[in-house]
Amino acid sequence: MASAGRVGGRRLCSNSGVREFDAASYGDGMADVYDQWYADLEVDEPVAALAALAGTGPVLELGVGTGRLAIPLAVRGLAVQGVLTVTVTDVAAQTAHGQFVELVDGERVRLRPWAIRWCTPEQLDAMATTAGLQLEHRWGGWRGQPFTVNSSRHVSVWRQNPDLGWNET
Repeated sequence: MASAGRVGGRRLCSNSGVREFDAASYGDGMADVYDQWYADLEVDEPVAALAALAGTGPVLELGVGTGRLAIPLAVRGLAVQGVLTVTVTDVAAQTAHGQFVELVDGERVRLRPWAIRWCTPEQLDAMATTAGLQLEHRWGGWRGQPFTVNSSRHVSVWRQNPDLGWNET
């Protein structure tokens, strides 16, 4: 999917001449504006829920980004590890990508690439199982609402499978 804009009938960008983007492109292109653009995302409620779930145990945040959740969790005294980039080998299905085109008067056009791969809760469960995790909870929101077929979001909690004999470090 290419993004293009026009100002006064002039094309601003296209796929021709645009470099290929890799797994780091999103972070490289979005880090300086992410917190500003997504300032309306919930922080207090997810942090409180995650801290309660973690107890004294460690927290792993996938897609840690700028630390919007990881930093407040660490401030609460939790050991937090974050994964910024995950390489997905099966990107043929359930993907979307594009570019934000930023136009600021007097500056060069800036392209901010993005790509997502969405998964059903069942697909996430399968990936978690492969990683040695098991589903502990699934809710329809941070307040523990029931998850139903009509839920617009889910909060899923996976824990290490105790049968694997892992040690928390």
